[in-house]
Amino acid sequence: MKEVSLERFTSMKNHRLLVKVLRITAAVLAMAAQVLLACLG
Repeated sequence: MKEVSLERFTSMKNHRLLVKVLRITAAVLAMAAQVLLACLG
């Protein structure tokens, strides 16, 4: 029982980390897009 709950906790932690990484990646991509548009425009 303990192993299962620990596994679930770890997957939750990984999910949160993944969401954080995705948000940062999205923000970086948005910034890069703005810079590209500014350079082209």
